[in-house]
Amino acid sequence: MGLRNTLLEFIENYKKSGREMELALFKPLNLKKWLKLGFLSFFNMIPLFLFLFFLNFLIIPSKFMNWNKIFPVLPHIFMIFPFIFLFFLIFFALFLYISGYSNYFYLEFLLKKREGLNSIFSENKKLIFNYFILNIFLYLLLAFSMFAGFGTILFFREFFSGFFAVLFGIIFIFLFALVNIFVKDIFLPLSYFKNGTILENLNSALQVVSLNAFKFFSYCVLKFILIIILTSGIVFMGLMSLGILFLIFIIPILGQTALQPVIYFLNLFGLNFFKSISNLEESY
Repeated sequence: MGLRNTLLEFIENYKKSGREMELALFKPLNLKKWLKLGFLSFFNMIPLFLFLFFLNFLIIPSKFMNWNKIFPVLPHIFMIFPFIFLFFLIFFALFLYISGYSNYFYLEFLLKKREGLNSIFSENKKLIFNYFILNIFLYLLLAFSMFAGFGTILFFREFFSGFFAVLFGIIFIFLFALVNIFVKDIFLPLSYFKNGTILENLNSALQVVSLNAFKFFSYCVLKFILIIILTSGIVFMGLMSLGILFLIFIIPILGQTALQPVIYFLNLFGLNFFKSISNLEESY
């Protein structure tokens, strides 16, 4: 019965999120609102893209490098790398902080509490700073875990086959997705409603997840499946348009604006799930 009830709740959430997305974006069709949401979505995703880019920048080249040929220049690489890494951290931290503004703005659009981008409430500044600190900690933890895992496998490669590297990669991707869903779909709205300290909000978010562990895990799996299905649909439309839509999708802000039905629906799906397990009212 528990699994059946959970499935029925997800189906109802899917239908409700679809109806709310349709009302918000198509009834009436408001292109200015689409553009505002696309602007926010662009800044929401920049830290994630920067983080993934930096990991690929470190991992992919090392896979194909001929270490014998670059060995003579390694001292120069080690001298330059700290400066590159510092530049990346500053750049990443800046956009991560900006994404705090855009995430809370987007949440207020979902809650129908905002129409423009011209103001921010003073209490939201504290929420944004707390969101920034939490994300910095989690990204550093994830980066350390990944380098420690792959470093161990590489150092003891005589004991670990390529299978273990693939297995660790799958586990890391799953953990990475869980952390991002927890922050975006649980911590973010809970911190907005409760407006407590970072430790109070984090403790409350963890309690919500622990009390609904099965639902949260099922939700993560379902959301991952939805993302795959929706992404497949976008790829299909891009192919059917002979690549024209792909050109639109890769243009910053414009691409996120065109994809708002998908992005808005997924955010609503997460917000409605949070409301169903948290029992928090918007007037909290």
